[in-house]
Amino acid sequence: MDFLSELLKPVADIFNSADDARRKALEAARSWLDRPDDGGLKDPGPSFANAQGKLNEPAGPPTPSINIEDYPLEHFVEDNRKRNYDDNIRNAYEYLTSPQVTKASKGLIEPLTKEQAAALIGNWQHETGSPDLSNLDVVEIGNNGAGRGLSQWTASRRGPYDAARQDYIKKGGDPNDLKFQLDYFSKEYTNPSLIGWTKTFENTPKTGNVNSLSDYYSDTYFRPGTPHKDSRRRYANQVLARINNNWK
Repeated sequence: MDFLSELLKPVADIFNSADDARRKALEAARSWLDRPDDGGLKDPGPSFANAQGKLNEPAGPPTPSINIEDYPLEHFVEDNRKRNYDDNIRNAYEYLTSPQVTKASKGLIEPLTKEQAAALIGNWQHETGSPDLSNLDVVEIGNNGAGRGLSQWTASRRGPYDAARQDYIKKGGDPNDLKFQLDYFSKEYTNPSLIGWTKTFENTPKTGNVNSLSDYYSDTYFRPGTPHKDSRRRYANQVLARINNNWK
């Protein structure tokens, strides 16, 4: 019997080693499944790159200075996973109708009226194709991907935006953040060589309905080749309806 045990010992050792390996693998799997939920891996997706999949290089006029912390928004929902239509639209509305937009634009953009804000937000919804303003660092479909961002900055305005977004990414930010996009919008307007020369916000009509104001921003600030004004008006009216209904 002792002889037989000695003969089979190497075989038993192999099975014991296999069992031990399986046990360790199961323990590792359980440990991974029991880890604290971190919300999942973040996929930056194609919005972090241009149409060719490469990060855009800085170009064009000097980049407007961006300091997000100087202009905090009081009602921001920090957890992006919980943001919904009303959160983003309301945040944009409260920014545009408060002194914060005036401070960020160095006094050039006075707080907007209810109708003006709805008209501008409706244009942004159309420009980005994002009704809830959550996908904002979007590259224009067609036109060789010329436009990008909340206002679909293009031509001489594209280079400074690309430089600002890259800097924000390097600091750990997500360029889809509404806070970043709104602040860049305000800062960019202070540069007369980019869009400030239009005097869009200094000359915004004080009266007028949301449709005429939507057309005004389309014609003077966004200046698209094909305006699709019906779409811009539709979004603007939807925003105004939610404002008038106390965001319900």
